[in-house]
Amino acid sequence: MQYLVRGRFLDNPSASPKDIVPLWDKIIHPSHKLLMKWVKDKKITGGCLAGQREVVFILEATSNEQVGDILSDLPVWGLIKWDVLPIQSFKSADDRDRKFIDKLRAAP
Repeated sequence: MQYLVRGRFLDNPSASPKDIVPLWDKIIHPSHKLLMKWVKDKKITGGCLAGQREVVFILEATSNEQVGDILSDLPVWGLIKWDVLPIQSFKSADDRDRKFIDKLRAAP
């Protein structure tokens, strides 16, 4: 199954400029490296939104539970608000719509 994943950094107004370097070293950069590996392994496709602290990607997973497991592997997982939407294939949507249209055509 495919999922549309959107992750936005949670604001931390108490973070000082001195906090940014260790945050980058211990959390953000390792997360970027893991995301780049997932792209290379064709587990995801996507990237960061230009000029924003936000990521968007399509994730391949076998279940909703696997999505949670995969995302929680990211060191940055707890610092991001995640939106995850399952994606229905175009064929499946067309099949559904065709059944609906057929019912409309058959109605008196």
